[in-house]
Amino acid sequence: MHFTFPSPDGATSLTFPYGWAQLNSVNKACTYGIEEYQSSKTDGGDDDFNVWLSHGFPQIRLAQSNTLSLKNTFQAVILDTPVASGSVHSPYKQPVGARLARGGLRLAYNMVNEDVVRPVVDSVKLSSGFDGIEITISGLGASSHLVCDVVGSLGFEVLGNVSWSKTGMGWKSTPISSCTDNTVVINNIPKNAKAVRYLWYPTPCGMKVGQCPVSANVTHLGDSSGEKEIKMMLPPFIMGLS
Repeated sequence: MHFTFPSPDGATSLTFPYGWAQLNSVNKACTYGIEEYQSSKTDGGDDDFNVWLSHGFPQIRLAQSNTLSLKNTFQAVILDTPVASGSVHSPYKQPVGARLARGGLRLAYNMVNEDVVRPVVDSVKLSSGFDGIEITISGLGASSHLVCDVVGSLGFEVLGNVSWSKTGMGWKSTPISSCTDNTVVINNIPKNAKAVRYLWYPTPCGMKVGQCPVSANVTHLGDSSGEKEIKMMLPPFIMGLS
């Protein structure tokens, strides 16, 4: 085990495993590809790609993902479980529980093999022909692979020169052109591409369950788990081109 309970003073141990569900979709489906870019220096360094500028839920989700840097923490990404009313409290608890259970089994019970699939973006770079962007995903374990919804895909946007922006820069919605075991390629990118973001809206995947475009397959936690189709979702991110 990686923790003790309680600590000597009777309080919960500082290393006690802690998991959370990332904020779900909320309100109605969002419209892609209409956001202008305003240069910002909120972090006091290079352009931060408006990471922390007036988005609300996407920023909180990113902060939740960043909190995984703390020891003995885990997260369930649940943006694919919206509800028609627009409530953030989805009734689709089964996939949420299944995703959280894996982190708990790994950290509290040392069942490492039950939680080897947690996809996360590793890098984004221009493709060899400079007409698209390759997004490499890690955290797929030895036998898992990406599952992508390519047809009519919404989710990825690229920051670059667009004709409709007063500043000349904006976030253009870019469809998935191909998906391999660990790489997603998006095309139709704007000129002078600077950065890529994914699921950067309060309700980024529409109002139907299971519509987020990129996930990874996982095996069931046993015949008695009650699990149906369980996928581990790629969390929202924003990253400059390498």
